Amino acid sequence: VTTGERVRKGQALLHLYSPEIAAAGAQYLRVLNEVGGANGGRPLLIEGARRRLENLNVSQEVVTEIERTRKVPMSMVWTAPRDGVVLERNAIEGMRAPAGEVLFRIADISSVWVLADVPEHELGLIKPGQAVTIRVRSLPGRSFTGRVGLIYPQVNKETRTT
Repeated sequence: VTTGERVRKGQALLHLYSPEIAAAGAQYLRVLNEVGGANGGRPLLIEGARRRLENLNVSQEVVTEIERTRKVPMSMVWTAPRDGVVLERNAIEGMRAPAGEVLFRIADISSVWVLADVPEHELGLIKPGQAVTIRVRSLPGRSFTGRVGLIYPQVNKETRTT
């Protein structure tokens, strides 16, 4: 997956090994084994260990796999959290990433804002909530529909547009 590609929610982005996630997974597995499964023993310990994995953003599928196989995976597939377009990819095979580093930036393009310059003398024809059709020069033959969300209150002095 690289910059500019469309991705779907759940699509694999990378394989990840994290010592913190491995330790949290091992702790969760130890608690599960000590109390005799997810429904027995001390549910608060199980919930705490599961919450630690969730706080590390481990998917429910991985947690379920740990419960089922009673094994902590050495690495896990990190998936796209939503449909969108990859705006930024900082992940490189074999790299070491510090906590909090952005590896992928994915834009949700289900809603897109368009900024349009309207000549001052045509402003009376535009109202918030009004239906509009947008045509883009770089996509000839295609048009997009939407609604006017906001009209800025100031007029550009040089172009006399809003």
